Amino acid sequence: MIHLLMAEADLSDLLKIGLQLTVYGTGLVFLVLAFLWGLMSLLLRLDAAPTPDTKTPQAPEDAEPASLSESTLSPQEKAAAVLAVLLHIQQVQSTTTLGGSSSLKVSSPSRWVSLGRARQLVSWHRRRGDA
Repeated sequence: MIHLLMAEADLSDLLKIGLQLTVYGTGLVFLVLAFLWGLMSLLLRLDAAPTPDTKTPQAPEDAEPASLSESTLSPQEKAAAVLAVLLHIQQVQSTTTLGGSSSLKVSSPSRWVSLGRARQLVSWHRRRGDA
């Protein structure tokens, strides 16, 4: 097919075909790159930790705080509440800053990055049938 094109076409036609293939190929590459960029931003939005959009409700000013002795929580519920507070403190403290600047915060990598690193750490063994 190509030999027939080359035999019947002159140089200007071949240059037009070459230019068209170049434009189509480059356009396709950038189209795929744009699609992958959109897909990655979508995955980052789905994977990101939820941020509270509303303000935390505050207790009315005339309300008295309940004393711990009058609490209706069971010991297991109290232990769960303490554990949740401790885990939150640990998570906040695990976020460090670079160079003492509070604007450059570095936290643990996302789940996708952690999964990729874990897969790279798994040692690879050749199967016995392979030579």
